[in-house]
Amino acid sequence: MAQGADKSADEAAETEPPQYYQVELIIFRHLDQAGTTAEIPRMPKPEMTDFLEQDLARLAGSAQPTQATPSPADELTETPEESADGAEDKPANEWIPVNPKGLLLANMVSEIKRIPAYELLSYLNWAQIAPDVTIAQAMDLEEVGADKALLTGTIELHERRYLHLSLEVLLTDPDTALDSSLLGPFSGPMTLPALKDSRRIRLEKVQYFDQPQFGVIAVVSRLKVPEGAGTEL
Repeated sequence: MAQGADKSADEAAETEPPQYYQVELIIFRHLDQAGTTAEIPRMPKPEMTDFLEQDLARLAGSAQPTQATPSPADELTETPEESADGAEDKPANEWIPVNPKGLLLANMVSEIKRIPAYELLSYLNWAQIAPDVTIAQAMDLEEVGADKALLTGTIELHERRYLHLSLEVLLTDPDTALDSSLLGPFSGPMTLPALKDSRRIRLEKVQYFDQPQFGVIAVVSRLKVPEGAGTEL
């Protein structure tokens, strides 16, 4: 009897659809290198992160992704302890387009366009699963719509015990190159600004990745894929 129950549980697990997450990235350039404008005073990095988190609901308006409302305990997605057998059962990396009506950062994009200190380079959004770290692969940003004339890079969303996001972005526009000769006689040739970071993330909490010449705003939210959904949510 117990063997039959175990078999039914295994079959149910096999037919359960994978969990999808909506990923949104805003990549923008700092035009005001001093970091100050009449509208936004200079702020340390932690304060900027707090500002973005607090204003997410206001900037996003009423748009919400199609999702199951997580409980506070689910805010950090836990998974069973990693094992080779468990990792093999998880689906491979894949992504699908999302419904633009459910984007959380759409109004924040409008705010960035409005402020003269910033230049919007790209707003990327898609839905994907979060594979186990042992099988996850970085995804090329060009695959989800980045213009390689402006930027290149990769992103990886995976589960280790919690959700983790790894990001690497390089601006490719020659106008963004830093003339390092201005830094001294022993500095190297002109270099393009790059950003590389990896961190554990909380669902629906804005992540702010920053470097002196550009920044990336990211948010990940849990999606519930409707039954019978095709290639777009």
